Amino acid sequence: MPDSVVLTLPRGEPFVAVARLVVGGLAARLELPFDGMDDVQLAVESVLADACADGYAGEVTVALAIEPDRIVARIGPLEEQVAARAVDRDGGLDGVPLGRLLASLVDEIEDEPSDQGPWLALHKHTPGRRP
Repeated sequence: MPDSVVLTLPRGEPFVAVARLVVGGLAARLELPFDGMDDVQLAVESVLADACADGYAGEVTVALAIEPDRIVARIGPLEEQVAARAVDRDGGLDGVPLGRLLASLVDEIEDEPSDQGPWLALHKHTPGRRP
């Protein structure tokens, strides 16, 4: 079983920064290159910012799993619209669509359905890292 860190936060802009700090600290502990750490931080931050943008209430969880060749960030439960935007590389009217941004930052994006709502799994490979 991989090592993991689980963080449950209230939905709100101030807490997005907390998640970014935790992801960055974990990536630094794993001695990831700066660009890999920044990619994971920005991907998690982007999903959380989108999940908080429309004033959705409740909590959101970020579960980070450390595997020998990658970090997996699972984020949820999310609203259906947020999960759909995260996997859609062509959607969006303003700026860069969330799905296209995530595709440039992480190696794989999975939509994981659950009874509480969809979760996203963001995979970032860490070649050369030793467990």
